[in-house]
Amino acid sequence: MKFLNYRIFLVSFFLFSISYSQKAPVKVGKRDGSVFTAVGKMKDNRIKIWESTKPKAYYLDLSEIEFVHFRYGKRKGDKMYRSVIVEGRDNSIFLEELVKGEISLYKDFTANMVMGATPMGAGGPMIQSYNIIDYYVKRGNQKSATHLASNELFSKNFKKAASDFFSDCPLLVEKLHKKEFNKKDIKEIVTFYNEKCD
Repeated sequence: MKFLNYRIFLVSFFLFSISYSQKAPVKVGKRDGSVFTAVGKMKDNRIKIWESTKPKAYYLDLSEIEFVHFRYGKRKGDKMYRSVIVEGRDNSIFLEELVKGEISLYKDFTANMVMGATPMGAGGPMIQSYNIIDYYVKRGNQKSATHLASNELFSKNFKKAASDFFSDCPLLVEKLHKKEFNKKDIKEIVTFYNEKCD
């Protein structure tokens, strides 16, 4: 029975890894202004590239990259990743761009799998997966992005953090306090700011 559970764990982990890191056509923009197309995949904040003109795949040097545009097709759509400096970090990281405007919104996705103990007699380890999603906002004139929200259980108070960040738009702050917007509406909040606030 333990062997069967171990095999189920390996198959689950393999399928999870495949779904998290699929190859797709990409357009890569470098800091020097040049752009090239290839096939790539993103995993653990690293981007592996396959170019038809090169014999082997390689990882991008992210310090040279401005953006990577993945084209996954109809089912998953396009995803734009940008090199963003985040407050409290020395190096820029790649974040998915959700909204672009006076205030841009970015998402950082971390997939995790943990193996834990099972009740007596259950026969083998229990596997759980969970995802951590962090959201960052950046004003057009700011050098670094600010962490605004997370789906982690003990993350900072969203209403206070959002009210502080968007304090130059009283209408939006009022909507946050009246609970017309909450954390799950983060994309709509940033879009509202870009369209309705001066």
